[in-house]
Amino acid sequence: MQNELFSVKNKKILITGASSGLGAHYAEVLAKAGAHLFLLARRKENLQYIVTNLQKINPNIEYLVLDITNFDLLQKTIINLLDKINGIDVLINNAGYSPKIKKNVFDLEISDWDDIFDINLKSMWYLSNIVAKNMQLNSIKGSIINISSTVANRTRIGNPFYGIAKSAVVSLTKKYAVEFAKYNIRVNSIAPGFFETDMNRHFIQTQQGQEFLERTIPLGRKGNFDELNGVLFLFASSASSYITGECVFVDGGYITNSIPN
Repeated sequence: MQNELFSVKNKKILITGASSGLGAHYAEVLAKAGAHLFLLARRKENLQYIVTNLQKINPNIEYLVLDITNFDLLQKTIINLLDKINGIDVLINNAGYSPKIKKNVFDLEISDWDDIFDINLKSMWYLSNIVAKNMQLNSIKGSIINISSTVANRTRIGNPFYGIAKSAVVSLTKKYAVEFAKYNIRVNSIAPGFFETDMNRHFIQTQQGQEFLERTIPLGRKGNFDELNGVLFLFASSASSYITGECVFVDGGYITNSIPN
């Protein structure tokens, strides 16, 4: 009964930003669980490597090489895919970007805003609209999972546009949860804390980074990728059939911690 409740077997799931980091982890976990996956990313070699390995576990893995900020091509590609496979059950909006070089707030330019918001928010809004419309037309009781971040609720110095965009992801999630509820489409968000990826490895692996994690996270450490699996399966399966508009922080208590001395 419990396994059936959280089952994603044969569910058609589209994951963006699937060529590395958390996106690649989500793909691996869902592939092992028997889902039919469609992986989208712009780095062809990385994506092909991941798909080749996952197909040894699950043959139902397909991929699309695409820059998600090419909105015209995104629309055409996704509509063609949805028509071909008669829609998807779950969309995981995982694609995101945070520049490694942090600018002083006074040095930020309009192009910086556009770069951050196109990837982290605008593409999420645009793709969600395309997919939700198709779900509604095909009477699919679907689930949309938006990946946010702890910076949505816990402000840190540097790179304010990324924090603003991730805060907006939570707002978008709540707004679309209300808008799409009448079509039986659920929209929720996952906000990971400090999990080591290409975007933060340069910080987490330093002594300064380790001291920061121990000082600011009640559980005193970075997260392990598998610790995201519970909420992932919750939102991707029928186990969350009465949950929508929520954001779950998987962060070791980071956002609830008191300000360290």
